[in-house]
Amino acid sequence: MAETDSSEATPPADAGPIYKAFDDRGDLQLLVGVAPDQYKFIVCSRTLLRASSVFNTMLNGPWTEKQLVSGDWVVELPDDDPISLRRVLTLTHGRFR
Repeated sequence: MAETDSSEATPPADAGPIYKAFDDRGDLQLLVGVAPDQYKFIVCSRTLLRASSVFNTMLNGPWTEKQLVSGDWVVELPDDDPISLRRVLTLTHGRFR
């Protein structure tokens, strides 16, 4: 019988986003997709900046996603596919296990 990853289980509608930390000291939260299939990824912004010109422009440019002076840094990506982005984040953060 195959093991399942509990971080991929769909929670009840009122449970909030599915949580996955790619970096325990990550400074950026990505809210990907929409409820009830929304994911919350904790990532290292510097890793994304190095790996992707798209994230570099998004996080450093004059956009709303730019880091605030105080508070949590949260970027909402409602139109992105959480499963596809999870695969990209797994690669960029070197989480192959």
